[in-house]
Amino acid sequence: MSSTEKLLNRFLKNPGSIKFKRIETLLFRLRFEKSGINGSHHKFSHTLIHKAYSIPVHGNDCKTIYKKKLAKLISENLNIFQL
Repeated sequence: MSSTEKLLNRFLKNPGSIKFKRIETLLFRLRFEKSGINGSHHKFSHTLIHKAYSIPVHGNDCKTIYKKKLAKLISENLNIFQL
């Protein structure tokens, strides 16, 4: 099992336990692109997912609700990510 798979499994099991920097690393490994930063909002997009996802970051972390929504988005689209 690769480190990306381990991080993904850990994130999907308990999204609130992972800090934003590790989430950002995971998103880059899943081939998301950072499409911009507007104030505190970091926007990520993926070529195969037609909706951009925005994460507000304050104090080097984000709220658990945004982590849970992102975990749901990733789990619904697991078939498109090549690990």
